[in-house]
Amino acid sequence: MVRGTFFGMSVRRLICCCVVLLAAGVAGCAKAPREAQGMLDTPLHHYETGMRLLDDGQADAALRSFNTALELDADYGPAIAGKGLVLASKGDVSESLELIRSGQRKASRSSDSPERMWTLVAEQRAFIVLHEQGKVSDSALLRESRRAFNDARIADEQAAMPWYWEGVAYLRALEFDEARSLFREAQVRDQGYGELASARLELLEKIIKASLKTSVGKRIALVDEVSRADMSALLIEELGIEKFFEGTEMPDTSSFVTPQDAAAGAAADAVEAVDIQNHPLVADIKMILPYRMRGLQPYADHTFQPNKPITRAELALILEDIYIRAKNDTSLATRFMGQESPFPDVRGDHPYFNSVMFVTTRGLLTADVAKGLFKPLDTVSGVDAVLLINAMKTELDVF
Repeated sequence: MVRGTFFGMSVRRLICCCVVLLAAGVAGCAKAPREAQGMLDTPLHHYETGMRLLDDGQADAALRSFNTALELDADYGPAIAGKGLVLASKGDVSESLELIRSGQRKASRSSDSPERMWTLVAEQRAFIVLHEQGKVSDSALLRESRRAFNDARIADEQAAMPWYWEGVAYLRALEFDEARSLFREAQVRDQGYGELASARLELLEKIIKASLKTSVGKRIALVDEVSRADMSALLIEELGIEKFFEGTEMPDTSSFVTPQDAAAGAAADAVEAVDIQNHPLVADIKMILPYRMRGLQPYADHTFQPNKPITRAELALILEDIYIRAKNDTSLATRFMGQESPFPDVRGDHPYFNSVMFVTTRGLLTADVAKGLFKPLDTVSGVDAVLLINAMKTELDVF
């Protein structure tokens, strides 16, 4: 028997054959790409569909679209990055960024392909989403998004998309001047981002006009719907209302109060709200509660429901309450009682009627001109809330 052989085959040669056979076996087990079924069954189409779904807040449906794209091409970079963006929306930091950067490596680097730019914008967007969730700081957001932005500009010099999303990153970090410059560039480049950039610029102009003093006020100005907790923080941090309320009496509106309002008032007198202890804005809420502010009192079940959006009717109550205390004129609380309502959606005997009339006659809140409706149950955006508080502050000139 020859040393170093196995049935006449050298050990080295045997090992080489085994490696080849193993590689062939792995290749044979790998899932073959699915055959396309129709003209639109392409990785690009499924990727674009996934991004639209993600923009609409349908993360799970978006993930299915990205996976469908990868069935056709397992190395399609934009779809891999899209999956990473979905994971970021679900709060997964490490795996989301790993997928996005894998997508960047596999994306086409051809000068006529936008694939690499798309994957880099996915990284910008991931950091924006993670910042919204409190997973990354302002400085980390700007550092990482700027790096991806610079690479995206190199990948596609004409693209508007990186400029728009970098504007969003700077807006999130409260760097308003830089955000405005970025949105203006996206507006000029357009490519479908002109209208979006214009809306952001309009928001920025409102925020700048409000001359907000605190970072709390600036952050609240960015939200789509102001919550009861947000409103508490806005009144405390931006308006400093606790100093004003210390010297005022709660207006007597007992001549017109519903059983529900009476129960809520009793709840406010009886106990603190039971559902605020773990809320990030608990300190602001606790400062508001003792003043029994109409529109921001606990409910009859002793809950404050801090994340519940403020309605236009509740905001009307809040603004009226501030004005009455400032003027020390409780007659304002019943001034419009007995009048016929000009709004089909607010009856004259509705508990918010006087407040609605108060804010509309002063131009603080306006009705839908076309339909003549006040829309009392509609929510209020952050920027509109801060502008209204600012307008009240200017009118009273007492804060």
